[in-house]
Amino acid sequence: MLQSFEQIIQPPKIPGKDIRINRDRSHFGAGSLWKPTESELPTRLTDADTRRFLTTVGFPLVQCTGIQWDPSWLKKSVDAGVELYAYDADEIFGRRWADDDSPPVNFCCNFGCVGGDAVVMVDAEDGVIIHYDLGGYGDQADRGLIAGSMPSLLVLLGTIDMVIKRIGEAPQGLSCEAFENLRTTIFCQVRKIMADYDDCFEDDSRFWDRLLE
Repeated sequence: MLQSFEQIIQPPKIPGKDIRINRDRSHFGAGSLWKPTESELPTRLTDADTRRFLTTVGFPLVQCTGIQWDPSWLKKSVDAGVELYAYDADEIFGRRWADDDSPPVNFCCNFGCVGGDAVVMVDAEDGVIIHYDLGGYGDQADRGLIAGSMPSLLVLLGTIDMVIKRIGEAPQGLSCEAFENLRTTIFCQVRKIMADYDDCFEDDSRFWDRLLE
C-alpha cells in the first residue's frame, strides 16, 4: 500500500539546525562526503560560506539514481588529486564577445549534473547555484538559478530523491492514471515546500521541472 500523503511529504530541514543531512546518518549515506582542506580548494572559489561548508561539512560524491544525480566528474577529479577547476563564467554563459581576450574575472565550479546535461555550477563569488545547459550555446546555456547556496541545493535534491523513493511504484489495484494523478498532486506540494524554503527556487526552472515530472 502506498504510504500516506503526510509520510511522503516532509518539509526540508534547515542546514545549521540539522546538518545531519550531510553527515554519517545523512540521506546520502555514510562515507560519501568529500571534505577538502582549504589548500585543496581553488583560490578562485572566493565565497566564504561555500568554502566553510565544504571544509567543515563536505559534499556527497554519490549518485542518486532516482533523480539521475551524478557527481562523477567531481569524484574523478578528487580521486585523481586534481584541483577543482574554476571555469570562466562569462565565457561559458555567453556574457562576453567571442573576440574579447581580456582576463576572466568571474568564475564557477562544476559540482555535478542531472540527466547528463543539466550541470550544477556554483558561482565562485557569491555561492549561488546556476543551471548550465550543456545543450545550449552562449547565453542559451544559462538556464537560471537552481538554489541560493550549496547547503540548500543538497537539501532540495535530497528532498526530491526521498519523495520519489517513498512514492515507489504503483501499488496493485491502483490504475496508472490514478497513480499519475497522485504523483502530480504530491509533486505540486513539493514545489510549494521548495519555493518556501529557498527564494531562488523558480517554478518554471528547467532543472527542477525535469525532476518533478
